[in-house]
Amino acid sequence: MKPSVVLTGLIIMNSLAHAGKALYAKNSKLLKTSSIHAHNSTRDTEELLEWVVEFMKNFVNGPDFDFQGFRRMGGIVSTQISNARHFVERILPPHSQYLKQLEFAAKMYGVMELVTHYMHFYIADTFDQQVLRYILQLSVRLLTLYSLDGVPKSSMPGYVEMVKHYRKILFHWITVFDSLMNVPTSVSLVFEEHSQHALNTINELTLAAKAAQLCNFTNCSHFDKPGENGSKQY
Repeated sequence: MKPSVVLTGLIIMNSLAHAGKALYAKNSKLLKTSSIHAHNSTRDTEELLEWVVEFMKNFVNGPDFDFQGFRRMGGIVSTQISNARHFVERILPPHSQYLKQLEFAAKMYGVMELVTHYMHFYIADTFDQQVLRYILQLSVRLLTLYSLDGVPKSSMPGYVEMVKHYRKILFHWITVFDSLMNVPTSVSLVFEEHSQHALNTINELTLAAKAAQLCNFTNCSHFDKPGENGSKQY
C-alpha cells in the first residue's frame, strides 16, 4: 500500500492541531472514517470523492463559511482531489458518474478557495465590503444543496423553503448594494461576479424546487434519481 494513496489519521490529526479545537470537534466523525484505500476499486474512489465533498461542506455552518479553517486545511482537500482525479482517470472504460463527481468536487473547491481569498482581502468595516462578504458566503452556502453528483438535492427536507429563503436574501443584498454610493470599482466587480454566480445557482436550484413541488402532487418518485428532476448539474 502506497502512502500517497491513503489519507492517514496522522496527517489529518497534525493538520487539525493547527485548525483549532472547534473545527476538530465538528469534523471528528468524518475523520474517523477518512482512511480510505483509494486504489483501482471504484467503490473506494467513490468513497474518497464523497468524503472530500462532505468534508468541504462541514466548513459551512448556517450562514457562515469558516474560511479561516478552510484556508488552513485546504491543502488536505486539494491533495485528496488530486488523488481522486488520478484514480478516476485510471478507470477504463471512463466512468461518467465518477467524472461528474470529480468535476463537482473540483468546482466546489475552486469556489471555496476563491471566496476564502476575497474574505481575507476585503476585511474593511465599510458597509459595501460587509455586503460583499454576505454574498461571498452565500455563494458557498448554496453548494451544500447539491449532491455528490453535482445535482440539486431537491428531495432533502425543507429544500423548497431554503431555496426561496436564499433567493430573498440574494435580492435583498443586491438591492442594498445597488443603493450604495462611491463603492470602489474592485468591490463592485467582485460583487457583480459573485451575485450573478449566486443568482445562476439559485435559478438552477429553483428549477429543481419546482420539480420537487410537482412531485408532491403527482407522487413521481422517479425524480429522486440524479438528473431526473428537470435540472442540470452544477
